[in-house]
Amino acid sequence: MVYLIVEFYIQPDQVAAAEELFRQHVKDGRADRGNLMFQMLRDPEDRTRFTSLEQWENRDDVDHHDAQPHHAPFLRKLKEIQVREKEVRFLEVL
Repeated sequence: MVYLIVEFYIQPDQVAAAEELFRQHVKDGRADRGNLMFQMLRDPEDRTRFTSLEQWENRDDVDHHDAQPHHAPFLRKLKEIQVREKEVRFLEVL
């Protein structure tokens, strides 16, 4: 299994747009092959900071998710509303 944590940094005036975008992204991601868990979390002390927590069968399934038709539009919209580039971390279970 592979865990994926992604940190997102959103412009303060774009939080509502980010919430809508992330809700759809989670819905789409949960339907992708090999997804075992997909959650979007928000920092309660900084409402502009979001974190996705994902669990996938393997790295190929993550790559498959990234290649799906819904992923490119998500990234384009994200680029318009983020303050800085997202940070991606892959983690493995011991």
